Amino acid sequence: MKKYPWSQKALRAMIATAVAFTPAVAIGGQATHVEAAQDELGTKISRLVAIYNNLSSEGVTVYNKAATALNGLQDSDWEDVIGSTVKQNIDNKAGTGKAVEVAKALATIVYSANGSTLESQIRSFQTNYSDEFDQVFGTSVTVDKLITFFTEAEKEVWNHLDQAIDLASNPSEEQYKSFIRTIRNGVESKNPSLATLDADLRNGIGAGLDDLFSMKTRLDQKLSLTAEDKSTLKTALIAAIVATGNPYSSGGGSTGGGSTGGGSVVTPPSTGVDNGKVNVGQDAVTTKEQTNSKGQKEKVTEVKVDKIADIVNLVSAQNKEIVLGVGTLGANEVAKAEVPAKLFADVAAKEAKAIVNVQTDKASYKLPVAEIQAKLTEIAQKLGSSIDNIKIVIEMTKVNPPQGVTAVSDAVEFNVVATANGKSETITRFTQYVERELKGSKVFVPQRSVAVRVDANGNLVSVPTVFNGDQATVKSLTNSTYVVVENNKTFVDVDNGKTWAEAYVEALASKYIIKGKTDQTFAPKENMTRAQFAVLLVRALGLPSETYDKRFKDVKGTEWFNENGELAAAVKYGIIQGKGNGVFAPNAPVTRAEAAVMFKRALELSFLNYDMTQLDSTKKVTDFKDASQVKAWAKDSVEKMYQAGIFTGRENNRFVPAGYMTRAEVAKALAEFLASAKLMNDVQ
Repeated sequence: MKKYPWSQKALRAMIATAVAFTPAVAIGGQATHVEAAQDELGTKISRLVAIYNNLSSEGVTVYNKAATALNGLQDSDWEDVIGSTVKQNIDNKAGTGKAVEVAKALATIVYSANGSTLESQIRSFQTNYSDEFDQVFGTSVTVDKLITFFTEAEKEVWNHLDQAIDLASNPSEEQYKSFIRTIRNGVESKNPSLATLDADLRNGIGAGLDDLFSMKTRLDQKLSLTAEDKSTLKTALIAAIVATGNPYSSGGGSTGGGSTGGGSVVTPPSTGVDNGKVNVGQDAVTTKEQTNSKGQKEKVTEVKVDKIADIVNLVSAQNKEIVLGVGTLGANEVAKAEVPAKLFADVAAKEAKAIVNVQTDKASYKLPVAEIQAKLTEIAQKLGSSIDNIKIVIEMTKVNPPQGVTAVSDAVEFNVVATANGKSETITRFTQYVERELKGSKVFVPQRSVAVRVDANGNLVSVPTVFNGDQATVKSLTNSTYVVVENNKTFVDVDNGKTWAEAYVEALASKYIIKGKTDQTFAPKENMTRAQFAVLLVRALGLPSETYDKRFKDVKGTEWFNENGELAAAVKYGIIQGKGNGVFAPNAPVTRAEAAVMFKRALELSFLNYDMTQLDSTKKVTDFKDASQVKAWAKDSVEKMYQAGIFTGRENNRFVPAGYMTRAEVAKALAEFLASAKLMNDVQ
């Protein structure tokens, strides 16, 4: 999904075809060709009408100003615009005064701000000036050829849009002409039938395709359009073109709500519902660019307060996702959405499971409305403000990836800040997974890739990640910088089939979840300790660090297993509870029954939203020959893990609840657990 900025940078490419080339299509041609091209011309006109109908009110105002000024131009002004050579060539072939007459009629179409009358204007021009067109060009330039050229030219511009964006904000006319020549050359090289079109135009009127822009520049000067007018017009036109969508991408132009999978994501002109999503349109937002205190360019999209009710009305149990596009994400740039807190509160009251999905071309952020609604009273007190005056600001910043890793996506810093009265309150922790999507620089290799959170100390913390092609869905309970990295870790006592659990160990090790006894060895047959198992679950779930409360007599809190608050996190989220008598026994081997209990506690964490319907209820703990040895405190956990396919029995169809879990067994069970909970791809 690629969504381009609505600025004059990108417009300078678009305007070449949408404005400079479009009038040529409207000219008409030999009567024998008009009927054959009528259907295709109608398609092109319909697209132009859609573009003009998407113009903002500011753009319409400037267009109307230009249209009024057209009436005040004298013939001498038009002669200056056209140029003496072109005027003479047209007048000599079509009759004196025809050059100015045709130019006036074309300009009326170009500066129309009314999509509803555009088609009639084009059809009228085609009827009134087809004879003059034939007299000037004969059979060398036909309607068919011009329509084909326009279609291919617009397609070529979409193919070169990055180059257009890279143009300086105020390129010279020669730079612009150079870009037009690039478009023209691309069209000609791919369409041999159009190779002579530019030459045929020059032969007919003494001006080629890239000269049309020069004429329009001179006309703008005659109309006394100010620099501000031109900027407004360009911004409005590119917004309308992008909003209308790229009809040449696979699947056509989207109207928002897509993921960061590489297709065009287009903000629709009007807010509406599409495919189960409420797409916030241009009518409901204002956009601006600014520079922050760090010198970064910020692209700000703000939801209008008076549009909150319209958005909320569209939300339902079937339409729970509110999609808000905020532009592209360039290097060291900030894409920012400013959303009234009232929208979160009102939507949460109507549909508690709704989310606000803020999208860029490289990343998206899905913020549950309930998370904000639950914090609003406390935030309002801290900011000294009513909820109605609070804004929730969602920021995405493209930053440099951490060193020493192979980054396969952009590194993006995510922040959520509540602001009011000149104060701000950063929201960093959540009670449920907040999903974000990162687009890869290539198709991801799921077994060797993972999204990592870069913590305040620069450490990499693995977070649950599911891959689909070049898209990574990341689940985390905190905000920070996230990047997808590719790793290929193995151990000498694992590699090349040295353990039956090789695939599981390598996948989890490459994802920074499981570690070896040393950097080179894993020791798959050794028993895993209770502390090791607890830390693994915390890493696998991406739980944030916590402060140890010294509840266990045999844990100081300074040991390796709580170096980053892992043990304390396992306690806070209820994964571990100790062995009784105030001890944890961190170095004792974990039994199969104990592991089943800890897995079940993790599985039942509310933010996992585990789908219990996938459990095979036909499986019972009594299937195991030693079921009587499974203690009451572990029976339900063992059965649930068996039904989920996370645990199986050992030899002779026995569960062996008091048996110790080897490191290889834990690797397999943990991988199965994460895949079952949709926190990781299946290990292949």
